[in-house]
Amino acid sequence: MVSAARPDGVTLTPSRELLASVRQVGVVVPLVVRSTHAGRYEILSDPQVWVAAGRVGLTEVPVVVRDDFPESRIRRIVALHYTDGRRNPMLEAEEFAAELADQGETSHGGVSQLARRLGLSRSYVAHALRLLLLPVWIQDKVRSGRLSGGHARALVSVPEAGQRQLVHDVEVERLSVRATEQRAKGLREANAPEASESTDDPDTRRLQAEMTELIGSPFRLAGGKVVIDYFDDLDVLQGILVRLGYIAK
Repeated sequence: MVSAARPDGVTLTPSRELLASVRQVGVVVPLVVRSTHAGRYEILSDPQVWVAAGRVGLTEVPVVVRDDFPESRIRRIVALHYTDGRRNPMLEAEEFAAELADQGETSHGGVSQLARRLGLSRSYVAHALRLLLLPVWIQDKVRSGRLSGGHARALVSVPEAGQRQLVHDVEVERLSVRATEQRAKGLREANAPEASESTDDPDTRRLQAEMTELIGSPFRLAGGKVVIDYFDDLDVLQGILVRLGYIAK
């Protein structure tokens, strides 16, 4: 016997797209369940998939039984999956991190593996995980719904003083995500260290130009360091790494 760990007031209604997907290819990603008593199981993740499977006539779906989750994680999973389609980005990031910890792999390759298992793009999972780099007070705003995931991700690489000002601006001026990203970029540029090495040397300028063309992003030598601008975009960074010969395992 299978039941849903559904909080009161939540209706499990699969979308037309989900119904069409399950009808066409079946259930690919296993549902996470836990045993209760006397052969009964409670669905923790993807309950809409379970409902969709029943509606299209499937009698079996793949499941993973997890009886080792602490109650705190179970509450997070239920809060994440039992929604009316509005997933909380902070809860999602925390669950991705927990899944990576279960895999015992937190590298670039681990993110790719998790993304494939969940049927998501690597960049989606990587961008979600960036929220965990934010101060707790910003994470709390995302968790409570007072700040969107898109606004929060724009703040990741901004100094905390700038983060506080930007959050204030978002709340008072109702900035769009794009406007927040532009202001965040301005703050990063204002706080970037000045290059301490001259680029007057023609060999240095030529090397910078050649490397910029090779990797497809601005490349410069500054203060005895190599500086590559990936525009705070993980997809751009991945492209640079591939051009430099890095291949994720």
